[in-house]
Amino acid sequence: MPKQPRPKLDADDFQKLQWLVADAYWTWQTWKEMFANLNDDIGNGRSKRDLMNSFGPDFFGRWNQLLFQSTVIRLCRLVDKPMHNHDPSKKNLSIELVVDEPVHQVDEQQQDQVAQHLQAIRARTPPIVRLRDWSIAHNDLSLIKKLRERPQVSVRDIDELLSAVIALLKLLQPADEEFVYEDMIARGNAETLFRALLDAEKYSDLDMRNRFGIDG
Repeated sequence: MPKQPRPKLDADDFQKLQWLVADAYWTWQTWKEMFANLNDDIGNGRSKRDLMNSFGPDFFGRWNQLLFQSTVIRLCRLVDKPMHNHDPSKKNLSIELVVDEPVHQVDEQQQDQVAQHLQAIRARTPPIVRLRDWSIAHNDLSLIKKLRERPQVSVRDIDELLSAVIALLKLLQPADEEFVYEDMIARGNAETLFRALLDAEKYSDLDMRNRFGIDG
């Protein structure tokens, strides 16, 4: 059977990658709205941590873990090598592929900027990929036996990687096109959720006071 030619990247593929980056960005923004700065006062002297522990610590704990892991997996797909390790005839729709096979022309100055952003992406990738490989994609036995420490990925690590990815794709997009990753959809509405939890807590407390005739 003759070998199939490798598919050629086109403008539609580039746009699909833009949407994948936007999806990773907004998954991360939802995590940050929910779980960053857990101890900040959000009203009535209550913190996010207080409210989540009061209403559903296990539910919110799992939601925290799932959103964080989902962001890591999405980022790892974006920074994949252009070709599959085990089958060079297959391509990954990734950042490096659109750099290797640019769909839209960039000038010499932009090429230098592309190289700088790609270098920044590569510098920020290793801890995120290690976290995926060791404790998300696999149950690394050496971690389970505590023979080595779980890779640590900070909020800053993910923020900086996403910023570099978005800056790179903005350089590679057509001059007459503007894909605004940061404003693609409304915010994650975590603030609305926490207001609802504050109200629920307040009225639950009021109901208890009325039921048992407690003043104040």
